[in-house]
Amino acid sequence: PTARATAMVEPVHAILEAINVVLNEDAFSPLGDQRTFRVAASDYTVLTLLPGLMSALRRLAPHMALDIAPVGPETLRDLESGALDFTFWGLSPPKSPFEAKLLFHDRFMGFLSRRHPLAAAVSGGNLGIEDYLSYPHAMAQFRASDSSPVDAALAAEGRVRTIALASPSFMSNIASVAGTDLITTLPGRLAPLALSHDLVPFELPVAVPQFPYHLIWHKRLDTDPACVWLREIIADLPSATRHESGY
Repeated sequence: PTARATAMVEPVHAILEAINVVLNEDAFSPLGDQRTFRVAASDYTVLTLLPGLMSALRRLAPHMALDIAPVGPETLRDLESGALDFTFWGLSPPKSPFEAKLLFHDRFMGFLSRRHPLAAAVSGGNLGIEDYLSYPHAMAQFRASDSSPVDAALAAEGRVRTIALASPSFMSNIASVAGTDLITTLPGRLAPLALSHDLVPFELPVAVPQFPYHLIWHKRLDTDPACVWLREIIADLPSATRHESGY
């Protein structure tokens, strides 16, 4: 295609999407809709929001389906190309042509095995930063180029932790920390799952800001009736609207 033709692709796509919305707005019915939504999500979303979302969909839109893909470097490009409909996003939301809905804020907490050498210090509330840095850590890493909020906070104090395990899965970190001398840092909403694996929580000895959790989509889907409906369902989930109160 010529440069002019390439430049016209996105505007024409937006016009066609708008026409489709106008023609089909009255026809949308959750009970009869058979659309498959393609969604990028980490296992944080899968573990905390997906159970409630699937329960709502089975009740309100039993023919609607979700196709979950992992969050990665291509996520925003896949939203722009139409390969994805939504993504869940634990960073500051991207700018245009993307739209964002804030779902909640969460905070980070430390966890270690009940049999860890520092378990007694944790129980007594006496775990300091030297203790925290004296053992290797398991961390979740979803974008290889990004520093984690924990490492950024440590770097601001001239500190660094030893990483023994970096994986794109909070669940694998929880399972790997159980019964070992590893330490992990998790979002607070995963505390019940960590406790079920015999991990004990502690307040981090370094100040790490809360993080916002958003739902992100391309602006061309802003008025799509099915997308609007699904965004409202997600925003109204009890797991999305409750405030994180700790453990």
